Amino acid sequence: MNGPVSWQKAQNSDSKEIKALIRQVMEEFGFKNFGAQVDDMPEPDEFNAKGFLGTLRYQDRILGTYAFLPSSEDTVEIQKIYLAPELRGNHLGQEMMSLLERIIAGRGFRKITMLSSGRYQAALRLYDRLGYSRLQRAEDASIFCDWQLEKVLADG
Repeated sequence: MNGPVSWQKAQNSDSKEIKALIRQVMEEFGFKNFGAQVDDMPEPDEFNAKGFLGTLRYQDRILGTYAFLPSSEDTVEIQKIYLAPELRGNHLGQEMMSLLERIIAGRGFRKITMLSSGRYQAALRLYDRLGYSRLQRAEDASIFCDWQLEKVLADG
């Protein structure tokens, strides 16, 4: 990896590139028939009006996404965590999660939930290291996810 990355709040003009990255990563990990979920994803401005959708840019390309939506007064659900293969192994996933947790805490939320797949073994190991607990999968969870994770943020 040569050169800096930049972390930015997503804009509607990023939508096509964000969706292409999500498709690329899902296909890489063997997921099929996910097109409608990606196509029906809200535009970034709509997402940001409720929560937050950010992008990681490298060499003028979106190669990472990270997001959350509130699910209750004190809880958010992390979503859209994707990192292109060429940037993996550079601790950017950990940076992404740390940045997201700071944004979440700064907005006054205390609890984080997320869903993930067992296919994302490196990501699950990262979530374990960051203090997320693995819970039984919710019955109404996406068919693409078999793990539910949770973390309570420390006060202060």
